[in-house]
Amino acid sequence: MSEPQVTVNRDSADAVRSLALVLAVAAILVFTIVLQRHGEAGTVAVGQAGDISLEVGVDRPEVASGQKVIVTATVTNNSGSAVDYLLQTCGSPVAVDFVPEPPSMKSTESWQGVVAQFRQFAVANGKGPGGVPVPGLTPTAARPESCGEEGGIASIDAHSTLKTALVWSAELAPGVEAPSGRVRVEAELDLIDGGSATDEVAAGDNPTPIRPIPLTSLTAEGDLQVTDGSSKTISASQALDAVLANAKFDEWLSTRPVDTWSGVNIYMTGPDTTPGDSRPPAWTVEVFREAEGAPRDFSIARVNPTNGTVSLDVCAVPCDR
Repeated sequence: MSEPQVTVNRDSADAVRSLALVLAVAAILVFTIVLQRHGEAGTVAVGQAGDISLEVGVDRPEVASGQKVIVTATVTNNSGSAVDYLLQTCGSPVAVDFVPEPPSMKSTESWQGVVAQFRQFAVANGKGPGGVPVPGLTPTAARPESCGEEGGIASIDAHSTLKTALVWSAELAPGVEAPSGRVRVEAELDLIDGGSATDEVAAGDNPTPIRPIPLTSLTAEGDLQVTDGSSKTISASQALDAVLANAKFDEWLSTRPVDTWSGVNIYMTGPDTTPGDSRPPAWTVEVFREAEGAPRDFSIARVNPTNGTVSLDVCAVPCDR
């Protein structure tokens, strides 16, 4: 019995192969487009409270240290009535803060004796801005190009959208470039409970609250990436090491026993981060000592955030702070 003969239509086989190739190329193109879109500018944070939504977008997903990002805050009122809100920084409807990811506090130095013991104490017990554990960093705000009135009350009409353009520089303080890493984006819109604040303010050119205004805070959070372009900013850990290497501080630290160490604060100070402080930005390292029946004393070191030079002040006992 002869074997069955199979006839192959070569034109059909070539067509199938061509179709498979086209589909494979299309799949690659789709995958590439998805990857490209993932890296494009767009929304980084979204929040919702009832019929009010908040969306924060950026003009790029990554920014080099010291460079600027254009931030767009969009508030949409889908309700059937107008809603009042409080004006934030520079009159912006929305406050948008950027909080850098805390860097490591591990030292590159080989400290010995009491100095090494103090460094361990400072890292374990030190506080940053707002009482957060070191090395917490001070949030910096996105601002409008021109500043308006803060703390006033404004309104968004029913079924309308309000867009605000803001600018954020990738800095810890003016002129102090942020380190590379993830930055948390925190946005907040303070809505007046009940929709309107007309019965909460006194008449006049500058209305002021008669009583505390009940607020609902609509928040949104997201992330942005800072790439380390030319940043030469020293970290909180390096600032602490610079203080420990200071001979005057070393001498002051040795004048009282270990059990008098009571607190350490490490934070960035400057015109934009510390109200009333007009001095150039600096890492500030405060050390407090006290004991029962003994006077309290402290030292305050200011460390230049770019070259690490230290300016140290110690109080004369008894200290008034």
